[in-house]
Amino acid sequence: RYFAEPAMVLDRNLATPYAYNALNQNETPLNTHSDDFHNALDHGGGYGTVYYKTANMLYNLEYTLGDSLFKAALHHYFEQWKFAHPYFEDFRASIIQFTHVDLSWFFDEWFETTKALDYGVSGIHKTTGDNAYAIKFKRKGDMQMPIDFTVTSKSGKKYSFYIPNTWFAKQTPATVLPKWYGWGKFGNTYTAKVNIPDGIKSVQIDTTYRLADRDYVDNHKNKNLLSFPGAVKVKLDGGLAPISDRRNYRLYIRPDLWWNPVDGIKAGVHFEGDYLGLLNKVDATVWWNTHVLQEDAYLSYKGDDPYLRYAPVNYTFNYLSPITRNYPKLQLQLNSRFLEGRWYQRGGFNWTLSDKNLVQGYGQSMWRSNGYPYDYMLYPAEWSSTWSAPNTSLNLAWTHYYNYFNGAGRYTLSVRAPFLNGNGTANNYSYAQLESINSRNVGKLDVRTRVFGRVGMGSHFPYESLLFASGANPEETDENKYTRSVGIVPTDWQGISRYDVNHFQMGGGLNLRGYAGYNMPDEKNGQVMEGYKGRSGAAVNMEISFENYIPLRPRLTRNWLHANLYAFGDAGAMELSYFATSNVAAISPTTKWGTLHADAGLGAAFTIKNWGVFEKARPLTLRIDLPLFINRAPYSNTNYATFRYVVGINRAF
Repeated sequence: RYFAEPAMVLDRNLATPYAYNALNQNETPLNTHSDDFHNALDHGGGYGTVYYKTANMLYNLEYTLGDSLFKAALHHYFEQWKFAHPYFEDFRASIIQFTHVDLSWFFDEWFETTKALDYGVSGIHKTTGDNAYAIKFKRKGDMQMPIDFTVTSKSGKKYSFYIPNTWFAKQTPATVLPKWYGWGKFGNTYTAKVNIPDGIKSVQIDTTYRLADRDYVDNHKNKNLLSFPGAVKVKLDGGLAPISDRRNYRLYIRPDLWWNPVDGIKAGVHFEGDYLGLLNKVDATVWWNTHVLQEDAYLSYKGDDPYLRYAPVNYTFNYLSPITRNYPKLQLQLNSRFLEGRWYQRGGFNWTLSDKNLVQGYGQSMWRSNGYPYDYMLYPAEWSSTWSAPNTSLNLAWTHYYNYFNGAGRYTLSVRAPFLNGNGTANNYSYAQLESINSRNVGKLDVRTRVFGRVGMGSHFPYESLLFASGANPEETDENKYTRSVGIVPTDWQGISRYDVNHFQMGGGLNLRGYAGYNMPDEKNGQVMEGYKGRSGAAVNMEISFENYIPLRPRLTRNWLHANLYAFGDAGAMELSYFATSNVAAISPTTKWGTLHADAGLGAAFTIKNWGVFEKARPLTLRIDLPLFINRAPYSNTNYATFRYVVGINRAF
C-alpha cells in the first residue's frame, strides 16, 4: 500500500490506451466498419479503438471549441438526433451547423485517417528587448491542432497562451497569439514571441492533458536545461507492476543486492524507466563488490590491495527504443556490461515486421582478461576469448510465431559471422542455426517438441560460443544471474569428466540432458574423439506433460507454485573434435560426425509463478530430470538403464 498509486480514470480508460496504440501505430480510422476489426470477434483486431479513440476525439473537439461552445453543440446534437440512428456524417454536420465553424480539417483527421498528434517544445531563447522570449514549438506528427501552453516564470507566476490553427479562436482567458499556418510537412515549426517579466522557468503544452498527444515527455521544457524534468517522475521501486502513465516518463529506483563467493555481497542501485513501456526503455544496475561474506579461496593476500584481483565495481546497462516515433516497429537495442569478470557489448536493431515476425540484426563483442576473471566461471576451461582476441561477431536472426488448432510455436533461423577479432590467431567461427519449438494440447496432455540444428565452419573458435551437446554454452549461462558465477551450482556438479555424467544441466545446445558434464567420447577409425562440444550438431527433444491427470492442487501452494510433471526424450548427434587427453577442453575440429546419443526419463519442474506483492519479480523454475535411460553409457557406469538425475534452472526448452 506504500507504493500503490491512484490512476486518473480519463488516463487509465481512454487517453493512455489511445496514446499507446498511436505510438505503436496500431490504431485505425474511426470511420471503419466493424467487419474490418476481425469481424468484431472478441473485440479483437483493434476494436477497442471504437471506444477510446472516439472518446479522445470528443475531448479534443472540446479542446478545440472551448468548453461552453462544445457543451452547447453536443446538446444541440442530442436534441437533433434523439431516438434516431445518426452516422458519422450526421454528427459532423450537426456540430458544424450549430457552431458555424469550418471543422472539416478536424473531422477529416480524426474520422478518416490515423495521422499522429505529436507536438513538442523544442527551444526557449531570450530575444532583443526587455523580458522578451522566443519559444519554439515543433509539430512532429501530421495531425494539426490548436495549442494551449503555459509559461511558468522564475517567480512561480503562470502565463497562459493560445495558438489557433485556423481563423477560429475559441473563447479563452489566455493571450491569443498569431495563427500557426501548416499541415503535413509544411510549416511544422512555430515561434511564439512572449514577454515574461520575471524570466522563464519552464514551458508546458496543455496543462489540462486533454490534447491526445502521443508523447507528453517533450511537451515540457525548462529554460537552459537539455532534459525535461517536469515530465520525468522518479519513484522508489516497491516491486509493484508499473502503471501506464502517458503524462510522464517513469523512472524507478531501488536497492539491489546479490552475492557470489568471489565478490561477497554485491551492494548496488537499480534503475529502470520508460515512457508507456515503449520509448527510451532503460534498465541499469551498478554494484559495489563489498567482499563481505567473500569465501576464503578468493581473499586477497595480506598487504595486497583488496581489489587487486577482482574489480570493485560491476555494472549493466540496457537500452531499447524505436529509431523514430514515426516507425516504432524498428527499435535500437544497446547493451553494455562488466559483470562477474566478463565484458560484453552489443548494439543492433529489432524489426517487428508483423505480430508474427521479428528480425534482429546486431553486432556483439565479449571477452575476459586473463587470470582471475576466470574464477567466476562454472567452466573456466570453456572460455578462450581475451581482450587482445575478443569474441566479436555480426548476427542476424529471424523469428516466426505461429498458431494452429490446440497449438502454437515458433522457429528461429539465425546466422553468425566473426568480425574484428583482434590480432594473432583470430576467431573464424561462423554458423547457421535453426531452432523450432512447438507446443500442442492433446486431450489433457501438453506435448512440447524442439527441433534444432547448427552447421558451423572455421578452425579457430571461441570455446564459449561453440555448440554444446548436453545444454547451454558459457555464452548462454552468463546471461542467467544464477549461473553467471560460481556459488549457486555445487562445485561437484561443475566441469567436464571423461568418465561419468554429472548433475547440472542448463537448457540450450542439443539439450541431451542425460549426458550433462560428460565429454561424450566416440571412436572413429581407431581414434578416440569427443562430442560434448563442437562446431555443428542436430537434435530432437520432446516433453509430454501429464500433470493434468493428477488433480492435486493444495490450497497452500495453488496461487503461487505450479508443478509440471512430464516424460522426456532427447536424441542428437554432434560433429566430433580431436582433444588432448590431459585437457578435454582443448579441441580441434574434424569433419566426422559422432554416433547418435539418446536419453529418456521423467522430470518435474516447479515454478514459483508469483512472489506475493512483488509483482515485477520474475517467475523462477527449478527442474529435476531423471534420465533413466541413455544409449551411450559412460566409462565408469556402463548401465544403460539406471538411476541418474540432473538439476536445472528454468525449463530445458
